[in-house]
Amino acid sequence: MGAEIELDRITVDKTQAKAFAARFDPLKEHLRDDLANIVLPKGSASGLYILLCVNRELISRPEFRDLLCGSRLSVVWRQPLLAGDELVARAHYSDKPRTVNGESVIERTTIVRVLDSVSASERFVYTVVHLLRSGHESGSEGDAVAIPSRTLAADVTESELGQKVLVSGRAVRIRRMRQVVFIDLSDTSGSIQVVVRRSGELQEARIPPTGAILEVVGVVGTTETGQRSVFSEAPPRVLSLPDRPPPDKWHGASNEQLTTAARVLPLMNENLRSNILARSETLHSLRRMLRELRFVEVESGLLLKQPAAGSARPLETYSTRLGRQLYLRGTCEVRLKQLVVAGVERVFEAGRVFRNESPELLEFTLVEAIAAYSTQADVCRYVKQVLSSMAMRLGELGLASNAACNVLSMDWQHVTVSEATTTILGREVELLSESEASAEASARGVGPGENLRDRLAVKAAMEFATSASKRCALFLNYLPKSLSPLARAYNEDSQLASRGYLFLDGLRLCEIVQEENDWRRQLDAFERQNVESHWGPGQHVQQELVDALRYGCPPMAGFGLNLNRLLATCLEHHKLLDLESFPLTARPISK
Repeated sequence: MGAEIELDRITVDKTQAKAFAARFDPLKEHLRDDLANIVLPKGSASGLYILLCVNRELISRPEFRDLLCGSRLSVVWRQPLLAGDELVARAHYSDKPRTVNGESVIERTTIVRVLDSVSASERFVYTVVHLLRSGHESGSEGDAVAIPSRTLAADVTESELGQKVLVSGRAVRIRRMRQVVFIDLSDTSGSIQVVVRRSGELQEARIPPTGAILEVVGVVGTTETGQRSVFSEAPPRVLSLPDRPPPDKWHGASNEQLTTAARVLPLMNENLRSNILARSETLHSLRRMLRELRFVEVESGLLLKQPAAGSARPLETYSTRLGRQLYLRGTCEVRLKQLVVAGVERVFEAGRVFRNESPELLEFTLVEAIAAYSTQADVCRYVKQVLSSMAMRLGELGLASNAACNVLSMDWQHVTVSEATTTILGREVELLSESEASAEASARGVGPGENLRDRLAVKAAMEFATSASKRCALFLNYLPKSLSPLARAYNEDSQLASRGYLFLDGLRLCEIVQEENDWRRQLDAFERQNVESHWGPGQHVQQELVDALRYGCPPMAGFGLNLNRLLATCLEHHKLLDLESFPLTARPISK
């Protein structure tokens, strides 16, 4: 790239600026009279300068982008502007614009320099951008061609018929005919057929292979079979050629391909890529709805001095700098409760948690929230609102089936652990003899030890809820207090906790808890936990939480939502590892 052109001058045309602002009345009050005109500096043939003076909050609004795109310089850009960002600009100069094939040139440009300063009022941001036009810094025409900004495959609709568009993506299928070549281009939004006529330049040109990344400029139309396509007279521009062939469409990837490419090849599958989109939309909907309920999102950190994973085994690591063992968090609950004590009354976190258990639970995304001055019933209503809103959004996007949306939006069946256990075992667990309880526990994989009856009751209740929640929503409430150290007892003398699980379509999706807020009861619950567990004596006591509660804590309730299981319900896809972009078990296959 040539040397930067120093800023010679920028002319300000207030009359034009006022007319510019008047074109969009809702934004008129946000635009300053001294919005600069866009000019080509004297003595420079290699650059454009833009001076924008707009409200800080206005910069990222799409209305302003659309307004700017109708000005003398049409620019599509990402905010904030950074050196090296690529733009697409249509240039209109005071003299006759240079044209290619009778059209104004649209050129790829790169931001070379961005200078920001804030006015005295601190309400407006001034941004000076130096744009170098491709091929002009050396005085040549370069690769400038008459093209619009990129259009995604899904946006090539009937309204675009007859319009010139630019599409780009991976060539997933190429069909060579005598007069034309059909290319199926795939991008993040879907696929579009490109029809390239084999005449002139293309007749002798080498057709790119399947898997190549291509860019095509053409006119939107329909084929004789009625398929919407992009018709191009020019050969496609090759952006990248594959060094390895893509997997066979019908037979899949070979072991050798999987060995060398690991997770990349499976992710090329459209179904797995659609899972990524569904995950993004789900997380976005959850965050938006929680913010509407006035929850504040925080980041509480992944590393802990003490293990915090409930009854699960924690993952351990070691800090050489600190010279001590640390633990990866298995839950955000302890830190969120401390934030409530500090005065953040509604708080949530959507983050990764780690548990030394099955591959599905080794690392996953957990959305946890706690609300002060709320009860378990209040949080149940919050969760219903969040899930209903998310189901509506995913249904609109076609990412969830109608059946899945109905399950997420339906009323919950409420069942207690005692009722569920009685259904499975034939009677309450307290009425079983020692030998009967041991036999039932052994048959269900419950190992010997303390709180055997409580663990058996939960295991039996889970068995009931898993089978009874097919195509419905079931809330299993009142788990044993001995297994719920962070939850508040149902009442003063109860051995049950105000803690329950929401099951959807056979999956345990969400935990809803009335949190303990009394430091004495919290300390006692920690100390009564099984000191013979894998953590070792005394490791259950979360001293930071106990110390925080001593300053006084309002009543509070919260929930923890497993994002992977929620996606499995929405997509009716129960292979949880396929819902992760890069699960830890997706390793190359050994030869």
